[in-house]
Amino acid sequence: MGGGTSSRFGSEKLLSEVAGSPLLSHTISAVLDIVDRCVVVSRPELVDKISDLSLGVEIVPGGSSRTLSEMAGLAALGDQFDLIGIHDAARPLIDPGLVNQLFLAA
Repeated sequence: MGGGTSSRFGSEKLLSEVAGSPLLSHTISAVLDIVDRCVVVSRPELVDKISDLSLGVEIVPGGSSRTLSEMAGLAALGDQFDLIGIHDAARPLIDPGLVNQLFLAA
C-alpha cells in the first residue's frame, strides 16, 4: 500500500531517500521474497515515478480513501490468492518473520 498523502511528513515520504534508497524500496525488499505477488497502490500522480524505480512490483492507482485504495489493490490481485496481507508502505521496518507468522496463523 502506498496511497497516503504524506501531509504530516511535509514531502513525498515514499520517495524520500533513506540509507541510499527510496523509503518504498526498503518496505518492498522486506516482503518481496516471502510473497507470491506484491502490488503497490499509489496515488495516481505518483504511479509513473514509482514505476521508474523498477522495484519488481505491480503498481496500481489508488482511490480517494484508504478503503478505496485497498479495494484497488484487491482488484489488481483478483481471486487467485487464499491469503492477502495489506501493509502501509510508509512503514519500512516490517519484519519478514512476522509476516510469515501472520500468514501461518491465518
